[in-house]
Amino acid sequence: MTQKIWGEAEGQAVILATVENDFLRVKVSNYGAIIQSIQLKHLQDRDVVLGYDTVDEYANDDKYIGALVGRTANRIGKGSFKIDGKTYQLALNNGPNNLHGGLSGFNRKIWTVESINTTKITLRLVSPDGEEGYPGNLTVHFSVSVDNNRVVLSYQAVSDQDTIVNLSHHSYFNLHEDGSITDHQLEIFSKSYAPIDEFGLSLSPPESVIETPFDFNVKTLIADRIDLPHDQLKLGKGFDHHYIHSADITHRLCRLSYDELAMSVFTDLPGMHFYTGNYLDGKQSGKKLASHDWRTACCFETQFYPDSINNHEQPDCLLPKETTYAQTTIYQFDLTETGDSK
Repeated sequence: MTQKIWGEAEGQAVILATVENDFLRVKVSNYGAIIQSIQLKHLQDRDVVLGYDTVDEYANDDKYIGALVGRTANRIGKGSFKIDGKTYQLALNNGPNNLHGGLSGFNRKIWTVESINTTKITLRLVSPDGEEGYPGNLTVHFSVSVDNNRVVLSYQAVSDQDTIVNLSHHSYFNLHEDGSITDHQLEIFSKSYAPIDEFGLSLSPPESVIETPFDFNVKTLIADRIDLPHDQLKLGKGFDHHYIHSADITHRLCRLSYDELAMSVFTDLPGMHFYTGNYLDGKQSGKKLASHDWRTACCFETQFYPDSINNHEQPDCLLPKETTYAQTTIYQFDLTETGDSK
């Protein structure tokens, strides 16, 4: 385990810590609970997530690269919701919607390092009542650990008032470090997805993936689907859609593969937003001056159904006071014997 002062934000020191084992090396910062890199030691330290070399670059980033997003990931329609008949209004930072917690979400906060050892780091954040319009003093604990070939993300949160919580991590993955994500093969083991409106807001009820470009139940090259003439793909400028999950962490939710490397996602959350980097624009260069161009990475944002507080037929993100929100997501990396064709 190593820990170093990485820079400064808002007058406070920012650290970059490394947790590792024989298979993985993961670098985590307390700025935005960012995962700055995930390196695979058996592949010459191949780094499979987008990121930046400095804190300042993350502070200027508007794509949530590598950060924890909250209090609520994804979009809330009109930035408005009710709890016990009381209306709460959030900032509209994404057209007519609230996105990823608002103007200064958890991705902009400096978290406290609560504990750290060779294989695990735990961060803590206290979000005060009324911050970004949310009710309740909310205390969040987030840990990143490595276990053999797995990166394990664990979340816990508790509030002193009824509130809403939908935490997610916004790492951008590319299994060959750079270039287009469309040459990766994908499986998503889900029968339904959430359609979106013209502003990217997920709608309810979900729709079947069968006989649509959204069906990845059989391994498929992303390039074979992403530009098909489908209204939903046009609205999202590619894939930017939520998939329904069984909320069983023993069931693989999805699998991304390229040549000799495969990455699987497991979670006990009821869904995942799959996003193909459609709004990456190359304006900021990443680590080692790699370009964050259009569709150079994809995200697997495990979470509750977007805008679920306003769509009560879905499992919603309401967190009653003094109860614990506890969720886990796992990224598993496997080296294959034969490799997957491009």
